[in-house]
Amino acid sequence: MDIQYELESFIKAKQNSGALLLTGKWGCGKTYLLKHIAKELNSKDEYLVVIVSLFGLDEIDALHRLVKESVLYAKSFDENGATTQKVISKVKGTVSPLADALSDYSGVAKGLSAALSINWQDLFNVSSEINCRRNKKTISKKLVLIFDDFERSNINIIDLMGALNDYAENKGIKTIIVADEQHISDKDYAEFKEKLISRTVRLSTDYKTVIRSIVTNYNETEQGYCLFLKRQLDLIEELFSESETENLRSLKALFFDFERIFAAWKSTDIPTDLMPKVFYNFGAVLFSIKSGNYEEDPYGNLFADDRIRKTFKHWEGTHSLASIRNWLIDGIWDATDFEDEIRQKYGIPNMSDEQKFLLYDFWSLDHAIITNGMPTAIHNAYAGDLSRNEIFDLLVKINAMKRYNLPFPCEVDYPKIVSGFEKRKKKVLSGIIEEPKLFRFSFKHQLDSSMHSLCDDMEKFENRLTTLSNKKAALEYFASKSTIPGHVLHGLIIGSFDNQLLENFWNKFTGGSNAEKRDVARVMLNLGYKDTVYITPEEMKETIGNFMELQNRLNGYLALHSDCMTIAIINETIKELKILIEEIEKVLSPCAN
Repeated sequence: MDIQYELESFIKAKQNSGALLLTGKWGCGKTYLLKHIAKELNSKDEYLVVIVSLFGLDEIDALHRLVKESVLYAKSFDENGATTQKVISKVKGTVSPLADALSDYSGVAKGLSAALSINWQDLFNVSSEINCRRNKKTISKKLVLIFDDFERSNINIIDLMGALNDYAENKGIKTIIVADEQHISDKDYAEFKEKLISRTVRLSTDYKTVIRSIVTNYNETEQGYCLFLKRQLDLIEELFSESETENLRSLKALFFDFERIFAAWKSTDIPTDLMPKVFYNFGAVLFSIKSGNYEEDPYGNLFADDRIRKTFKHWEGTHSLASIRNWLIDGIWDATDFEDEIRQKYGIPNMSDEQKFLLYDFWSLDHAIITNGMPTAIHNAYAGDLSRNEIFDLLVKINAMKRYNLPFPCEVDYPKIVSGFEKRKKKVLSGIIEEPKLFRFSFKHQLDSSMHSLCDDMEKFENRLTTLSNKKAALEYFASKSTIPGHVLHGLIIGSFDNQLLENFWNKFTGGSNAEKRDVARVMLNLGYKDTVYITPEEMKETIGNFMELQNRLNGYLALHSDCMTIAIINETIKELKILIEEIEKVLSPCAN
């Protein structure tokens, strides 16, 4: 059945024998189709199609007011329409235009502002013929009322059907009611339906046509995104069919949400060849979440992915990114995490078996990858050459192989993996290598219990990386290698005030003018030294020791100067430094106990 033809035939029929019911599942495209029809018919001279949502309405009077407002809005499409609607929206519910203003658009704005005390709804009647203006001429258009969200109204169903019948029968207005009858449980509905509804049309959507229409008319924010969607039409249709949701709202949400990923990806230099696979996996997870079929288990994503794989036949867990899952499941979007992850995953040409073993989804591994890749990965873990993300992937794979009784091509010594991570930390802290941001947190439940302490250590190391980055910024500032103003460093937690910071500070302090001395001292004193989450007791002790050394230097430096302002700045710095030492010692004393 051509639904659009059926609806337009009802609208154009000269005989009016009651309302037409358009029914179908929520999200199947009923409203989308009707908006398309309304736009098409309203662009011509014969019909004025007005869509009224009944969602949440709880009074008949409110319904009638909404109908009048909706008709007035819809008919104000002439050359003054934009001005008219703007003025009406400002005064809606409180200010009323004069009766002649409602039929003469050129005077609406003036009428609205002049008639502050008149209720325009008392002067405007909804009838089967509505006067509209087009090209400075008045034309009469046949009114068509479409009442959407029938089942979501809070009005007593008998009263509601009576009110709608008044428009259809008594006023002779072509009336279409939109509802999902599966969600109408009121027993009075069936009894009174035949008195209101003359014909029922059930929407069995041609999803292929609707999907192509949605994609074609998508209003992109990121240039090139609509073209990307058009190139994936076959994949989109298959994905939507596999989801069995029949909910076009979820499909629109997929398009809208993935545009953020598209934009972030395009801002990098990473090839986009595999973006369609990421798009497919993104849609599979999104549809699963919206339908309530996605749930992580004690083994994390392993079994959740297995369930998805049974529904979506093109699913490849390798292209299910942690940064995207965090956004879909926890609502946390971090563009930097996403860029880092795709750079790590898709920025590596000609992957080795070790890289495949670590980066591929467990179910995407084969015998050759496991046999050739796992021993190298284990060796690199022992040597401290694996990042925390890679260690995590290694441990999850090992745990899954145990669970499914897969043979190991080499021995696994957990203490050596722990020792390897200690080596890794020393390399990172000494600046030999950089550690990527950790994509996953609280994954102990996915690992062997003997690895839980390592899991905690890897998570806590993120704090160390934060202080390391802050310390680097402070070092560059004191070494005059940074263009960042000093106030930006205020409150930054840097771990310890170590020897290098002491020397850089001292050189900048002693080599500057009085104003520069004051500024650099304030920056040093306002750095973060007391946060027990990020700073260890050993680091606090190192800070105290170097502050005492700094006090001694300042006292010796003081004796070399006679300028009163220089002396005042040095004395003030010594005084503030003494207070800061005492504050750190107070924080440190409970740690010592």
